[in-house]
Amino acid sequence: MARLAADFVILVLFVIISQCLSQTFFVAALERLDLDRFAGKKILFVGAHPDDVEGMAAGTVSQLTAIAEVGLLIFTNGDKGGSCYHKNNISEFFQCPKEDIAALRRGEQYAAAKFMGIARENVRFFDLEDGMLESYTYDSLMVKATAHVRTFQPYAVFAWFPSPVWSAPPQSSTCPQCYDDLGYHPDHQYSGKVMLDVVRSFSPQLSRSFDELLYAGVKPWAVTEFYMFALTEDATHFTEISDSLLKTKTEAMMIHHSQIEGAGYNFMYDYFDYVTSSVAREYGLSGRIEAFTAYF
Repeated sequence: MARLAADFVILVLFVIISQCLSQTFFVAALERLDLDRFAGKKILFVGAHPDDVEGMAAGTVSQLTAIAEVGLLIFTNGDKGGSCYHKNNISEFFQCPKEDIAALRRGEQYAAAKFMGIARENVRFFDLEDGMLESYTYDSLMVKATAHVRTFQPYAVFAWFPSPVWSAPPQSSTCPQCYDDLGYHPDHQYSGKVMLDVVRSFSPQLSRSFDELLYAGVKPWAVTEFYMFALTEDATHFTEISDSLLKTKTEAMMIHHSQIEGAGYNFMYDYFDYVTSSVAREYGLSGRIEAFTAYF
């Protein structure tokens, strides 16, 4: 019995030590995303809502616009979130019809895109209803997204991940009573699935998908690289977020004024500082990062 007990203790210790080692030393290594390889190419960033791309990748976008042609595609009009405000007194918010919210958010997105260096003609809205993306048929979204990708012809696409990230809790780190939709939002995941399937449809065996586009003269286009916005352990690549890029990220989000009632610049700066540094620590890195999962 004593021998069995000793063996059991050794086994337990082995399991504990193995778990500690796996958590400490065997964290998946991230590869620095070499942005220079995108120089002179077209890159498409896709969000489900206005402000999605700013929140997940504004630092990366701002670096890419200096060397590449960047496009922005937004699936919904964002008509379910935020408040209107007076142009002469932006600190005075008020409730307004959802059509007004949609129009306001469109203007904010154009302004934020310009701030990040994206040309207005490279910003495209599908103008679908916020929060209801899953109510639109899969085929209709595939045709719209495929047509846009074939027309813009990006080398790489960045979009939401198509499945929930359960390790990203629904409780907000800065507002415990609030729901944090980074890990799961049906619009995020549905738009991510559509974009992943759009990229997949350009494989040789599926190149004749959507004959109606071919008949209209919209020829297939093969996307070379596909990345998904990452939050936790699924990331494969990262870009560093310096102090100046964190300011750029914060200022880009602040342009979406309808979304930040009661949250000033310092609050948003601290929030992004917390998020980007937390993701870095997840991988044993110092500083701040924006992370992505490659699938190509």
